[in-house]
Amino acid sequence: MNDYMMSFIVGLLFGASLDLAGFGSPKRLNDQFLLRDFSMFKVMFGAIVLASTLYFGLVSMGFSEADPRTIPFLSFGIVLGGFILGFGLVLGGYCPGTSIVGFAGGRIDALVFFLSMYPGYRFWLWLIDRYSFEVLNQKLISESQIFILLGIPWYVMVVVLFVVALVGWKLGSFLEKKQT
Repeated sequence: MNDYMMSFIVGLLFGASLDLAGFGSPKRLNDQFLLRDFSMFKVMFGAIVLASTLYFGLVSMGFSEADPRTIPFLSFGIVLGGFILGFGLVLGGYCPGTSIVGFAGGRIDALVFFLSMYPGYRFWLWLIDRYSFEVLNQKLISESQIFILLGIPWYVMVVVLFVVALVGWKLGSFLEKKQT
């Protein structure tokens, strides 16, 4: 099976899991930002802890490390782009993946959200070509993994992630119960 077909299948499975979890609705993401529904936090942080445990565990057992698909440094432009994307998530109630799932579930607002990303992207490219944004290229961090930056072993980082996830899970459950 070629890489494109495998990517397509994984994408379909990911989209189906988002839909089954109810993440195709903007209400779910908006309620997360309003501290009413922590299901998005619980699912995503659980997936991060599980994936990082499995990945680093397999690498430490001698399985070869996957080709790094990370950006070798963190620049101001990446941080700014993250804030702009985050603002769009709060404003629209979708991330790119959930907007596709929402549209597949019949939500026209999800399609409008997804299609509006392209003009924003083109506008950004126009700005970059027209003006010199040297500040965006300045490197903030030169390491690609946070545990290397902090100088701690990977398993300590996984434990820290687990503790943060557990505290977030408990706090989220407390706040959800308080709403009812």
